[in-house]
Amino acid sequence: MLLRCAIVEDIRLDVETLTRRLLAAAEHTCQLQCTQFPDGGAFLRAAQTQRFDAVFLDICMPGLSGIETARRLRGQSAKLPIVL
Repeated sequence: MLLRCAIVEDIRLDVETLTRRLLAAAEHTCQLQCTQFPDGGAFLRAAQTQRFDAVFLDICMPGLSGIETARRLRGQSAKLPIVL
């Protein structure tokens, strides 16, 4: 089974750390694909054409915050798990 996760984070080291930890946690249970986005706007544009099974949002980012991104995302997809 392939799980598609979006990581929306503006700090590169945090993206890399979370990606490594998610891949390690899923190693023996499923395939995990992590797609990284530098801000909420980029993620929301991609979410219009791509399917994700979960999204990890940084709360404080330049431009669209994680909280506002989550609000807008709820308007598009009520069932997508969101981790802030």
